[in-house]
Amino acid sequence: MTSDDSPEQDDSLEQMVDDGLLIVAAALRLSLKNQLILRLMRTDAAYDPEAMLSAARAELRALLAERQSEATRLLAVRDQARLLSGPARTRHDYREADLPLLDLRIQVNRRLSDRLGGLLDDRGFLEDQIRAARDAALDEIVQARVPSGSSGTNDPEDRGRALNELARDISRLKRRARRDRLVSGIRSLARRGPGS
Repeated sequence: MTSDDSPEQDDSLEQMVDDGLLIVAAALRLSLKNQLILRLMRTDAAYDPEAMLSAARAELRALLAERQSEATRLLAVRDQARLLSGPARTRHDYREADLPLLDLRIQVNRRLSDRLGGLLDDRGFLEDQIRAARDAALDEIVQARVPSGSSGTNDPEDRGRALNELARDISRLKRRARRDRLVSGIRSLARRGPGS
């Protein structure tokens, strides 16, 4: 907090940072959920908690880099805005009157970057995000598998049936993928001919 900031302004700034953190956490969970679903659809690999932890850190680093980049971009915009007075011509045409708003956005992005940097090594936070992403992925997969008109995944029996059907579908798809790879390999060998 600078000497010009009141406690209310600092509280407001911290609220903006907290809101930004909620948005980043939601983006992280969405990315992880999508990675889990794609991994399930594309590979035979078993779930690897350490690989997911690594993926969560990588995604969080990317989100952190975005906030840092935005703070740097806003610094350049602010420096340019200092040189311009009068009314703005477009919504991205910042002027001297916009300096307080730009300063606030810079502060929010810097503080959010600091908070995100601290979360990179917070295993508990990352595991919570992964757990929420796994739950969301499972719910999405089960929802896609539950027949329309059923009571949905809130009914334990429906959810259990859907999970059993999903397990059978996954096994069937894995067998088909193995068979397709084998057939493809045999065809490739046949095209080469004997003695190739």
